[in-house]
Amino acid sequence: MTELEKKNFTAVDICKIVKACAESKVFCLQLGDLKVDFRLPDIATEEDIFLGQARPEEIQRSNEKAEKIAAFELLSENQKFEDDAIDHLMITDPHQYEHLLSQGDLENEEA
Repeated sequence: MTELEKKNFTAVDICKIVKACAESKVFCLQLGDLKVDFRLPDIATEEDIFLGQARPEEIQRSNEKAEKIAAFELLSENQKFEDDAIDHLMITDPHQYEHLLSQGDLENEEA
């Protein structure tokens, strides 16, 4: 057993080593029981390539869903802000509130 194999690597250390090896075009890395082969077999299927990873189309759907959720949350926050402003106007200036309501500038949810 070599000195390198005797060393107890942390997960962060191993991730850094694997990343450096992949970027440096290393074909195979073996540290003790850990063996990483960076070459894809000639007959690799799409399932083999994406094993344990999200496919690009899944990532795209996930990003689109996150954008829709963020837009909905923003609309919800804006609606709450508007509702709070209308409630504040109703309390601080009921005459202006009634005037804007009669003009159709405000939506009265209670009506």
